[in-house]
Amino acid sequence: MENDEKLKTLAESVSALCDSLAESAGSHPVLLAAVLSMVRMHPDQKRFAEEFRRVWLLLGSPNQSAGPGTPYADRIDESLEMLEEVLAVPLGVRPPRD
Repeated sequence: MENDEKLKTLAESVSALCDSLAESAGSHPVLLAAVLSMVRMHPDQKRFAEEFRRVWLLLGSPNQSAGPGTPYADRIDESLEMLEEVLAVPLGVRPPRD
């Protein structure tokens, strides 16, 4: 019976985690649209890019510490690409592309 209780607790925990992920995933498009809009409308895009680079380096350049080809690294790259598409100047945080 003890194993049944442990399995039930695990199942409840997994269910709660899935619910939490679904709730947070629902807010991502809204937050993404807001951030991209603010970046696009920023009055000094060069200064924004400089500050972004500074903070990115303070965070340890997350794109360089992520294993290449992992979902985490791919999502970072996709997000940086979206930012660069709305910004008039390069961010300068991704490695050069071939």
